[in-house]
Amino acid sequence: MPRLLWCGGEGNIVNRKILAVLGACLAFALVSSSCGSDSDDEASSSAAAPATTAAPATTAAPAASSSGSDDGLAGTSVTVFGPESSDEEAGALQDALDAFAAESGIEITYTGNRDAADMINTQVAGGNPPDIFVFPQPGKLADFARDGSVLPLPADVASSMEWSDAWTSFGNVDGTQYGVPTKSDLKSLVWYKPAKFAEKGYDVPGTWDDLKSLAGDMIANGDTPFCVGIESGPATGWTFTDWVEDLMLRMHGADLYDEWVAGTLPFSSPEVSGVFEEVLALWNTPGMVYASGGSIAATPFGDNGQPLVDDDCMMHRQASFYAAFIPEGTAFADGSPDAIDTFYFPSIKGDYPVLGAGTLVGAFRDAPEVWEVMKYFGSAAYAETRQAAQTERKGGGLSGFLSGALNQDPSVYQPLEQSFLNILVSADVVRFDASDLMPAAVGAGTFWTDGTAVVNGDKTVAEATADIDASWPGAAPVEEAAPLAPPEVTEINVCTAPAYTALPNFVAIDMGVFESFGFTKVEKVACGSGPATAAAMISGEADFAINTPDNMLVSREAGFDLVMFSQLLTGHFFDILVSADQEVVEGDWEATMQGLDGTNVGVVARGAAAEHTSLQALVERPLPLWKPVRLTGLSLSSLV
Repeated sequence: MPRLLWCGGEGNIVNRKILAVLGACLAFALVSSSCGSDSDDEASSSAAAPATTAAPATTAAPAASSSGSDDGLAGTSVTVFGPESSDEEAGALQDALDAFAAESGIEITYTGNRDAADMINTQVAGGNPPDIFVFPQPGKLADFARDGSVLPLPADVASSMEWSDAWTSFGNVDGTQYGVPTKSDLKSLVWYKPAKFAEKGYDVPGTWDDLKSLAGDMIANGDTPFCVGIESGPATGWTFTDWVEDLMLRMHGADLYDEWVAGTLPFSSPEVSGVFEEVLALWNTPGMVYASGGSIAATPFGDNGQPLVDDDCMMHRQASFYAAFIPEGTAFADGSPDAIDTFYFPSIKGDYPVLGAGTLVGAFRDAPEVWEVMKYFGSAAYAETRQAAQTERKGGGLSGFLSGALNQDPSVYQPLEQSFLNILVSADVVRFDASDLMPAAVGAGTFWTDGTAVVNGDKTVAEATADIDASWPGAAPVEEAAPLAPPEVTEINVCTAPAYTALPNFVAIDMGVFESFGFTKVEKVACGSGPATAAAMISGEADFAINTPDNMLVSREAGFDLVMFSQLLTGHFFDILVSADQEVVEGDWEATMQGLDGTNVGVVARGAAAEHTSLQALVERPLPLWKPVRLTGLSLSSLV
């Protein structure tokens, strides 16, 4: 079982002094090893943070006034932009800023957008960045610092931070402090229902093998072990990278993890690619994953709280902030039948590693009011105010906010939230999220996109990891492939069909694509359906076709010589057929579907794959209680 120990004291946190001790212990855990570790030589240590170089002189902020507005700051304004966009998170962040605005006289406006990490690139390039940006990745802060976009902290701002060196070091770039930490996240958590585990006879797993064994038992018992979704707009894939990072730390330890973050251990190494395979093997096990969006890549990461509450899955691995995505009114760790709790994402080698993350703020405008707001972001007062506001916005439940700031009032945290801090303190090793530390082109780029590609099956692990390695800044350029040899034949028959999936064929013929590859004569062959296309290919009537895998795989598996090149299709056309007297609400698809409650719904698809997809959608995600019926032998043309 995980050790839950307090460093420097026993019992519960009861005052600011003890929380200060907690912060000091957390600092020690981050920069070296374990608080209360059983063995010093089992703990791995990272390099000490570089000494901070004094930043160039900037406009100093006036000293904060204890009451009323700060002299000279009343009437000034500061804009803040960041990725936290939910009512609870963005609202609480603004609430905390409003409290400081009332004291300082500065008008402070926060704008949140889930795509902020991409949007800030455009804003900086266009010369209109916000005054302050909330960086979700230290790697992106470092990129902006090195190109001179974000400003170094004045000495008085840097010295005002109420955070340990372990956290402030993530805002230190090449010896100069640019960032102020504002939030901490504990990522090595699994959310579950203790009462449901007890009802089913499941035990909390103590090791990774125990977790996999438990998942197998759940499947055998008719339960779905995990809810998983990795969709997050331009940041799609980061949930997959979190799994990889947690297991990388567990399977190979802190030293290799640090080498990987630094770029000296390639993604294509057996160690890293093996972790990719480990995650995929788990997720791809039949019955292992519930994905409310129909697939893992199509399911938003925030949409897993409701299925967990509804028992569509038994577990969800996600960070401490995920409490903000669990439905309001949910009970947490109170012993009630539907209460949600967490357990530590188990280890592999018997040690106790933890993956953490957080946010930092950086400034783009040199002005006294900006630096005063930056000071506030780095204070215990900000952490306490935001935590209280976010708890209130969550209706008194877990807030989803966590801060490693020193000198906080512990009463603003609930017992389960205090246990998150306890896990951080008790860890043998704590490492920051690897993708957040890597250069943005990798950590917030190819690691996400190529990770998504392997989850979708669009790339193999070998292909994806090689592409990620090639994207690392300074990587050797990839050798160009040798030119294609001329085709063995110069005449080609191309299947065409009155379907949207065949549109690329028409375009390719019209644009001369086939001729550019050496074909001198291109003939169109009419293929009226997916099966007809497969038949034309088998008979030799057609040499090239675009078709869905369900038609072609059957033919290939039957022994026919077909070469397939796959590309993911994310959309399908299909029609819902209803009786002539069925009321159709013009312009309101949802109301029309509600009117079909209890009726038979016929599906005529433009392609067998589309038919399968639509039927599956009707079965798995019914709006009312539909009864989907496969209308075999029908096509749209036969019904007109």
